[in-house]
Amino acid sequence: MLSFLKSRWVLLIVITLFSIFKIHHLYYPYFWDESWPYASAVAYMFNHGISLIPGAVDPDLSRGHPLFFHAAAALWGKIFGMSHVSMHSFALLISVLFLVTIYEAGLKIFNKRVAIMSLLLVVTQVLFIVQSAFLLLEMLVALLALLSLYHYIKGNYLQTGLYLSMLFLTKESGLIMGFVLGIDALLSLRTFTKATWKDHAARLLSIGVPCILMGIFFLLQKHINGWYVLPLYSQLVEHSWSNFWHVFSKVASGCMYVSDYRYWYFLTAAAITVYAAITKKMYGLFTILIPVALIYLMTGEQGPRGHWDSFFHFIGLIVSFVLLTWFISRPALFPLLAQRKFIVLTMAFISCFIIFSSMNFFTYRYLLASIIPGLMLVAVITDKMAEQTKPKLFFVAFGLMMTVSAYAYINDDGNGDTDRSAFYNMELQQSSVDYLEQHNLYDALIGAGSYLQRIHLTDPATGFLRGNKTFKNVDWEINHPDYMIVDNIEPDYRYDQIKNRPGYSLVFRKTKGQGWIEIYRKNQK
Repeated sequence: MLSFLKSRWVLLIVITLFSIFKIHHLYYPYFWDESWPYASAVAYMFNHGISLIPGAVDPDLSRGHPLFFHAAAALWGKIFGMSHVSMHSFALLISVLFLVTIYEAGLKIFNKRVAIMSLLLVVTQVLFIVQSAFLLLEMLVALLALLSLYHYIKGNYLQTGLYLSMLFLTKESGLIMGFVLGIDALLSLRTFTKATWKDHAARLLSIGVPCILMGIFFLLQKHINGWYVLPLYSQLVEHSWSNFWHVFSKVASGCMYVSDYRYWYFLTAAAITVYAAITKKMYGLFTILIPVALIYLMTGEQGPRGHWDSFFHFIGLIVSFVLLTWFISRPALFPLLAQRKFIVLTMAFISCFIIFSSMNFFTYRYLLASIIPGLMLVAVITDKMAEQTKPKLFFVAFGLMMTVSAYAYINDDGNGDTDRSAFYNMELQQSSVDYLEQHNLYDALIGAGSYLQRIHLTDPATGFLRGNKTFKNVDWEINHPDYMIVDNIEPDYRYDQIKNRPGYSLVFRKTKGQGWIEIYRKNQK
């Protein structure tokens, strides 16, 4: 017990402080995609029965996704109730378990330094902090992906199959981890002997069985709903190279590298690696400069624009990551097979996940599953290169990265559900609902360009209404409403028209941070 606490006291302190910090967020209403479709889908399953069968939730609410997340949340609701505190506690529990998994993976595959650095890099990310108590499935996808990878590397194939099955049945993007592990399992057959056939069979079954389960889900989806993937999403799959490259550049450079000043983490790890390459004459490590340079060239206006320029840039980036992975994962640096496998499989997963995300409907929070392992690799490389040169460099680099994390958090000025402003925006939208309720405007004609604002006014489950009484006449149209609501949270292109419309007066305005919300009232004749 003493040794357990000695190696995990940092983890215990961090998750305790983080949980305390997040308590007040549990009381917020549902925001953006939380309010619709996820919270609505969970409530639907809660009321109509818990099931993993497609069709158990209206496809408009499930968005055609597998239903493990919805079923788990609905089951939690059966035990602890469907209040916002309960549902947000469910989401927070997933995030805390994710932190524990990150630490344990770092500790058991590498060492305590890697575990602590990985933990603190993740827990200080604005993206993680904001998303950690939202009733959204991306955090569960990231958790199950890491659990699947960890147990596969450790040879725990029963657990691998279990977590991979849950991952597939949470979201289709989880198949990327199955693809990466499946390729590795097939390549491992090169070492097949009579003495190892059981191990190979268990490895293949740990991936094959989840794939069969997912195949059954898709067949049922086709039989019940008439399609394998929601047509809204299948129609958004990118087939144009130029469009793919545009999104890929945004994902690979902007979201993974630039957002929240993460480039300082990667540049710090790269600098220590170059120092190790020079002092230890490990010249292959200079390959870390190639992806750094190529990613830099993808940012801003200096990136490749032409069809062939972008194509060769893409190929060069893939080749550079392969070379970097080859030289970083050499036995001379990482003698343990589990360590080398973690590096190789994590690099492969991140690369494949970014490509997949660039081909499909995409929003920033989807990248949780790739950003977090990327931060773990930063910790692994920083620790190993400092160990090879001057161990004190680890603490210098760690201090710099924590300073960057604090700066990114303090200066976060985004306006989405992955930014601190999400909580300000909820307060603004709550204030507009409060105004309408306080003035008893339940029967008034209300125009609101924001779809989710309309949901807040008509669905008590979102938590913005003070009771079960809803507003009866809420519409997108603004022809002749009694009241019009506009904000910059979900900007309405008709704002100038609304603001300058004769016969209407501004009766309510509130600002917080970068956000604002306004209500206009038709003048009384």
